[in-house]
Amino acid sequence: VSMIRIIQLTLLMLFIGVWAMASDISVKNAEGVDIWYKFNKSAKTASVTYKGDSYSTYSNEYSGKIVIPSTVTYDGVEYSVTSIGYEAFRDCSGLTSVTIGESVTSIGYRAFRDCSGLTGVTIPESVTEIGYTAFSGCSGLTSVTIGEGVTSIGNNAFGECSGLTKVYYEGTIADWCGIEFSNSGSNPLSYAGRLYIDGKEVVKLVIPDGVTEIKPYAFSGFERLTKLTLPEGLTKIGNSAFSGCISMIKANIPSTVEEIGEYAFSGCSAWEGDLVLPENLTKIGYGAFNECNGLEKVYYEGTIADWCSIEFGSSESNPQRYARHLYIGNEEVKDLVIPEGVTSIGSYAFYNCSGLTSVTIPESVTSIGYSAFYNCYKLYEVYNKSDLT
Repeated sequence: VSMIRIIQLTLLMLFIGVWAMASDISVKNAEGVDIWYKFNKSAKTASVTYKGDSYSTYSNEYSGKIVIPSTVTYDGVEYSVTSIGYEAFRDCSGLTSVTIGESVTSIGYRAFRDCSGLTGVTIPESVTEIGYTAFSGCSGLTSVTIGEGVTSIGNNAFGECSGLTKVYYEGTIADWCGIEFSNSGSNPLSYAGRLYIDGKEVVKLVIPDGVTEIKPYAFSGFERLTKLTLPEGLTKIGNSAFSGCISMIKANIPSTVEEIGEYAFSGCSAWEGDLVLPENLTKIGYGAFNECNGLEKVYYEGTIADWCSIEFGSSESNPQRYARHLYIGNEEVKDLVIPEGVTSIGSYAFYNCSGLTSVTIPESVTSIGYSAFYNCYKLYEVYNKSDLT
């Protein structure tokens, strides 16, 4: 027992040697303002934190304009400031401006939560990760600049930032497509609706060649988007990637796309005209085309057999719910003959296909999915050669 106690004390002493307690140490920045830190003595790094035992111990310990330096010297040793710790500035409603040093690589969860007086923030290129709810509740925030180094943004990092009107991004469109947004609230576009790259507002979005996947929520809430051009070579459009793009009137789906995620284009109510779907497409997630009320025709570049095998996640996954007219081989599907060899007709496959008048089902079909022919109100004749009843 005594040996275990000795080991415990040794580990405790090592821990104390590595980390200095946040409530004990503040260092003035170049402007003479106190900033509280945790210091990692072995790595010679520092993390910005709150004053006291928790974020709520003191009220508004940070206010006005705060400049976080790249380095800080304490007890004769220079430390690199590499992170803004969890809840460091939480509830500091008097904070109006923050300048983040170029050495900071991460912003912790709830770091600036409910800093209602903060009006703008620039996240430097050095930052790679923004934690969940980091800026949530910053209702006074009107613009945010995101450095090209950011690769992941946690849940609701910008949730309830109702005052946001502009998002400036210092990387490329291809870089933006690769950011890991955890949900719509992690993307400031969901509130701002406006994206600026190279200082210019993006209205007609052209995704460049070489992009093979658009990550979930990448352009969710991008209300100013009017036209979308996707490149050949793209294989996947992530969940909610373009949800809520209410001004988008035109978009294309390249021939290389294999999967369209859940709610990918949900709420794109201004999208009008025809939609062409490629033969490589195998899966369309739940609600992918929800509320795409302006669609008029769906052209499919594969065969009837291919269409029957597409995995539709719901009725709103199939753009026919709104377009009502399906064309295969440039001819509208009216007298549908399912080819011999097809064993299954997928759920929602011909949902709301108003041009359909007759269907021939071959012997090979062993299953017909849920709502496969739902609301085909002109369908009068079904020739069933299978064993299905």
